[in-house]
Amino acid sequence: MEPIILFGIILALGLNFVNGLNDASHSIATVVATNALSPIKAVFYTAICNMIGPFVLSTAVAVTIGTTIITQSALTPLSIVVAMGAAIVLVFVATRMGIPISSSHAMVGGLLGAGIGAIGFSAVILPSAETLFQVFFYAIIGAILGALILAIISAAFEGDIRFGTLVGAVCGAGIIIPILMIASVIQIHGLLAIVLFIFISPLLGMAGAFLFNILVSHLIKHSRQNRTKRVFQPLHVLACLMQATAHGANDGQHAVGVITALLVSSGILLTFEVPLWVILISALAIGLGTCFGGWQVVNKM
Repeated sequence: MEPIILFGIILALGLNFVNGLNDASHSIATVVATNALSPIKAVFYTAICNMIGPFVLSTAVAVTIGTTIITQSALTPLSIVVAMGAAIVLVFVATRMGIPISSSHAMVGGLLGAGIGAIGFSAVILPSAETLFQVFFYAIIGAILGALILAIISAAFEGDIRFGTLVGAVCGAGIIIPILMIASVIQIHGLLAIVLFIFISPLLGMAGAFLFNILVSHLIKHSRQNRTKRVFQPLHVLACLMQATAHGANDGQHAVGVITALLVSSGILLTFEVPLWVILISALAIGLGTCFGGWQVVNKM
């Protein structure tokens, strides 16, 4: 194995490690702040779940990273090493400063920059005009439906109708896209999907939290605090562990995609088929990063 390939693998694992330092601590912070778990238990359990994550789902995220952001001609060992180096520096500095940051988008930005630097803007795999029009059209429909639905729900539960309508419009525009993707009505891949979900993800979280808050508030408004705590504290821990597992299943595949792309670009692999050992070392890297805690991020949140 050539030195640059080995160095690239180390950098990819380094990105997963600093990812564990930064992103995984997000799930730790809430359970520690509410005393649902001690810091040591929170770090340990979250690390285990992050290590399990890459084995839970398919390698679709790895394939997206390795094949749909920049063209294969731009995806050379050198460009991958440069991209990983830039992403690691950004995530590590942000972690040291206690700033939560998306290592996913740091890595995507690194790949884009390295690819453009290698062969120009032709390296970027852009969506078609038809796909962009479909996204815009369905987003408008989603906004209208979302506004109507949340306005009705807000009125039924005596909530703020204006705020519900606004939240519904914004969230509906975002929520309809993944629904249509799951239903195979529209096909969105690669860079467009990554950019869209920068905005869609918080919208989904906001809509879910808004609805859940209204529902739970009405269910427990006559309950005593001690009883409520006994019910929700275990659920809080469960949610933390599920979030950590999902984080590992998604972000844990960063190194998987990059290492596999390295192996393909160097001719070690003929096709983009992810070896099991790549998943294993990537899972270990993100788990170790979580074990080191990212305490500065936890304290900042």
